[in-house]
Amino acid sequence: MSPSGPLPGRPALVGFDRGSAPAALHTALRRSAPGLLALALVLAMVLQEPGLAAAATAAAANTATAALADPATGSLAPPSTPLTELPSASAFEAQAKLLPRLRMFYGGSGSIRGLVPILLLMVGPLKIIPAFLKLTAKADAAMRRRMAWHGFLLATATVLVLALFGFRLLVNFNIPLTAILASAGLVLVLVALRLVLDQYDGDDDLAGSHHGPPENPGLELVVQPLVFPIILTPYGLATVITLSALVSQLEGSPLNLLLILLLIMVANLLAMLFAGPILAVLKPRVLQMLGLVLGIIQLALGLGLLFTSFEVQALAIRELLR
Repeated sequence: MSPSGPLPGRPALVGFDRGSAPAALHTALRRSAPGLLALALVLAMVLQEPGLAAAATAAAANTATAALADPATGSLAPPSTPLTELPSASAFEAQAKLLPRLRMFYGGSGSIRGLVPILLLMVGPLKIIPAFLKLTAKADAAMRRRMAWHGFLLATATVLVLALFGFRLLVNFNIPLTAILASAGLVLVLVALRLVLDQYDGDDDLAGSHHGPPENPGLELVVQPLVFPIILTPYGLATVITLSALVSQLEGSPLNLLLILLLIMVANLLAMLFAGPILAVLKPRVLQMLGLVLGIIQLALGLGLLFTSFEVQALAIRELLR
């Protein structure tokens, strides 16, 4: 065995060489294949399902049709047009059609570029740097790179799948727009409140946890907690699903959203690969101040999502009462 290089078939422990990035990418793809396959199978099951809520609604409509009474004779008779044949839309589609009224009231062009700051706050790299450094504090350089690549591939596959099929998911399960908006807003408010209030506890833990770093960090930590919830937070996933559905409904194509998400995931990868130098330049206190500002903005965005859900629900009730 030659002492001048690493063992055959094993990556170098320190530094970047010419073959380190392709080797890390190859290893990440090979090890992430089972997880990506499972994600594809779950997606196929969801897309092939007709939708539990839609099936329940159709069954209820058929039951109601059979039980309708003819007001002239008093006998049970179905109407000339069955309820299941009447033109209908999912709960999300029906409520999404009310959004142009909110745009007319509040103004704004609704450009896709307005999604960039929202997505940066929800699934961007700022919150990842301190958490990744703490998670990999006792790992060597090679393991940090492997965890970063694995996390990048899994997180990217997840957000792209949600961006492509988020609209279909909401329609299949008949989830109203107000429900997904309120869910994302509520989780975002709770997380932002914790982030802001933690500043008064005198805790210097930048990762937001009172536990120390893992003793022997490895690839078993990629799915949880690295990808979920460090890179992809619950409110971030809900925001991606909501925005993908809205873009598909209002713009017609999610390609711009996919490009924005891909660029943000690349920024997340760079933030993990160079977390140490970034933290050395920005200093922990600077990141702590940025985190506080981020928490306040997230709190405002969460309340905005909640208020928007209330407004859309109010418009929906008004349409029903007409």
